Amino acid sequence: ASKSDWSGAPELRTERIELLALLSDPDLHCFSEPRVRKLLDRDPDSRTNVLLLARVHAQAGRGAEAAALHEQVLERSGTDLLLAREIALAAPSPGYQLSPRLSQAVIASTLDGSAVGSPLTLRFGLECVARDFERQQRPDAAEATRLTAWTSLPR
Repeated sequence: ASKSDWSGAPELRTERIELLALLSDPDLHCFSEPRVRKLLDRDPDSRTNVLLLARVHAQAGRGAEAAALHEQVLERSGTDLLLAREIALAAPSPGYQLSPRLSQAVIASTLDGSAVGSPLTLRFGLECVARDFERQQRPDAAEATRLTAWTSLPR
């Protein structure tokens, strides 16, 4: 079952879609934070709104804030593909520290097969698996995992 809370009033969905459109354009990104704050004022417990704020932080180069929000979402509602994909999107932003808990959440979505439909998440998840192998002193397994990602996934 999805943990998404996108159902509801059509105007709420429209506001979120407009917000995503702003986030997709670097020239309009600056207008996104006030909009997501407005959504959070109306529904501070909304998982979707918190994830949207995390994306705003990540795209503004505030990776630490994005990671903290991802930790909050993981604590409140557990992991699923949506959270794993948002982590994968945010992880390259400056200051984003991938905690062991967030890494394990991404790995879980990768290994349970749910990330198959998201090449970005699958590629990032396989990199998390490879790093986990390295921590376990298994460099051959890490190398094989990276080779699989390189040969199997689009760039």
